[in-house]
Amino acid sequence: MSVEQENSKIVQLMAEVEALQSRLEFQAHTIESLDGVVVEQEKRLSKQERQLQLLANRFKSVESRVSQSEAPAEDERPPHY
Repeated sequence: MSVEQENSKIVQLMAEVEALQSRLEFQAHTIESLDGVVVEQEKRLSKQERQLQLLANRFKSVESRVSQSEAPAEDERPPHY
């Protein structure tokens, strides 16, 4: 292989290395951005889970109060008497 061919090959390899480095930097930036999105979504999901649990507890409480107020007293006569 001549010196010119070797130099050409070196230049080509350097260009390929630079392209790979550029892609790597882009991918690292993308991963970093996506990680931030995942962290934010996890926070939102945790908040929504807490809110859902609070609503479920409130519903059970209201349901319990309603069922207690609808239950006829034992000494109360039914309406058909």
